[in-house]
Amino acid sequence: MFRYLCFITVGIMAAVNAYAQPDLPNIACVRTDSGVVLSWKCQYDGVSSVVVRRSADSMHHYDSIGTVADVRRGAQQYTDIIPPEGRCFYKVTVVFASGLRWTSNHCSTGDTTDAAARISRYVHTNAFTGHVDVLMPPDDGKHLYSLHFFDAEGQLVLEVPVLRVSTTIIDRRNFPHKGVFRFQLYRDGEVYEAGNVRVNR
Repeated sequence: MFRYLCFITVGIMAAVNAYAQPDLPNIACVRTDSGVVLSWKCQYDGVSSVVVRRSADSMHHYDSIGTVADVRRGAQQYTDIIPPEGRCFYKVTVVFASGLRWTSNHCSTGDTTDAAARISRYVHTNAFTGHVDVLMPPDDGKHLYSLHFFDAEGQLVLEVPVLRVSTTIIDRRNFPHKGVFRFQLYRDGEVYEAGNVRVNR
């Protein structure tokens, strides 16, 4: 169960009680007794393979550690059954039948400053107030924007179903705890931007 959303500039309440895997290019990863479980949703047809890559430093030196068994459109998952101790970083490389290749954003098994440092054009933590500021892109009013926030396990913790004003301030108390949260900004139901924000309560 996640919390009601109270804006400083505008009030919206939403209630969603559902587990949500992030859409590519975001992926979720969590360490369990069985290893590190990676999960995401693939929105694309025509995928020939998905290669899972792991790094110890998050920025460089990624090694391929396996491939995803089922690459059909929808929910996908991979378990790293022998992960190294400490913090690990993961990416997936999607290979299409056409030969096109692209790589996802990375995820980490720990809370990292590097993950939070990814700069967003529209969603960021205000350094003075600690609240999350949402600055909407210039628009002609013909598009519908919404915003989702996820915790490290991929659980949806906060949803803004409609963004109607150019600047929205989300009070930091709406988040269940401090730390790094992934966000997805949607335009007309499609992911427009994705990244991370750090919330200090």
